[in-house]
Amino acid sequence: MRFLGNYLLNMRSLAVTLALFADVRQSGGRYGGVMDTRCVHITGAQSCQLLRLAREGKVVTAVRVDEVQLSSLDPSVRCLQDLNTPDLTRILGIRNGYPLELLIPGSKSRRWTSDLRTKVLSAPIPAGGFLELLPGTDTENALHIPDGLRFFIEAPELAFVQRAHALKGCVARDVMSRHAALLRLLEFGDECCGWYTRNPQNPQKGKIRYDKPNECTRFATPETIRAFVENARHIDGLKLARTACKYIIDESGSPMESYINHGLALPPRLGGVSIGIPLANKQLVTSEEIKASLKHSSLRPDMQWPELRTVVEYYGDEEHAGKPARIEDKNRMQDYATAGYAAFPLMFDDVRSAAALGKTIEMLAREFMKRGVSRELYRVRRILRDEDFRARQTTLVATLLPPMLRYGNV
Repeated sequence: MRFLGNYLLNMRSLAVTLALFADVRQSGGRYGGVMDTRCVHITGAQSCQLLRLAREGKVVTAVRVDEVQLSSLDPSVRCLQDLNTPDLTRILGIRNGYPLELLIPGSKSRRWTSDLRTKVLSAPIPAGGFLELLPGTDTENALHIPDGLRFFIEAPELAFVQRAHALKGCVARDVMSRHAALLRLLEFGDECCGWYTRNPQNPQKGKIRYDKPNECTRFATPETIRAFVENARHIDGLKLARTACKYIIDESGSPMESYINHGLALPPRLGGVSIGIPLANKQLVTSEEIKASLKHSSLRPDMQWPELRTVVEYYGDEEHAGKPARIEDKNRMQDYATAGYAAFPLMFDDVRSAAALGKTIEMLAREFMKRGVSRELYRVRRILRDEDFRARQTTLVATLLPPMLRYGNV
């Protein structure tokens, strides 16, 4: 009898504990110092939109979370209103026909409504695949996160793999070639690892924000993307991701810099001429004696080949218009000459087409020959005259040249 009494007492205690846990779970409150919350994992274009906003940090910020497992949607969640996310709806511009897209681990909690869609990702996700959203620094417009909710977006590494999956689907449907898909994926990787941010609402044609290292957060580097892709398993599109991540540029300063860099450095099968991988926006290393005679305390050329003592600067119209900018550019060119570097200032007309880009490449190859690269000009000319290569270079220009510049609207 005593055993039965203790058994019933223990069962009653367990029932009370479970009831309290259920109440906490439903309310999203705290019990015993632990917050039980509803986790929402945003994916797709909206995840990228929030990632771009998080780089600036005004509306939202984000922190990397190492161990996060996808969770199924609560059965009570049938539409966006059930998530109680008016701020998120406002920031993302969610409306009928433009639903919030969420990741879930299995098909049991699928949703497909006018304002809520789910996508199943059942593959194991390497550590660091998600960023948790937090309110930004702009107190008036910052994202408000209701009690009992945690929002996650795909970290750049996972977003890179997810985009590879989507682009592979485009190739399968003959929407684009595999070459164009790889370049489009590379374009996204360059942005994630660079110092510029595409417009969150209109990434292709909207105004680009040019960031300074102390004014924005880079959530990824080429090394972190490569490590993530290498550790990922059972996700469709990994082969494309593993090819593209080899060529991501670290610390590119603009889409135009990325485009020129790839036109020079990518292998011929991808539309470049393998002229040597330049350093992007890295400090020019000089002796203390030379540094004392320069007009600038710091020189970070857009592209440099230190072993060949050659630099390239791209001058966009907006950043380099007006007399003060022209004086600054002249002083910079003089400093490069003082440091013993050959400097090539490029304008949009120098790279606006495959033909123009080819002439610029020949100019650099000629300089590289002067600086010891044997027969470089002849090698480059042979590549540029190849008919198959010209088709691949045309694809590179059509894919990577920013659309707002393609027709001369600099």
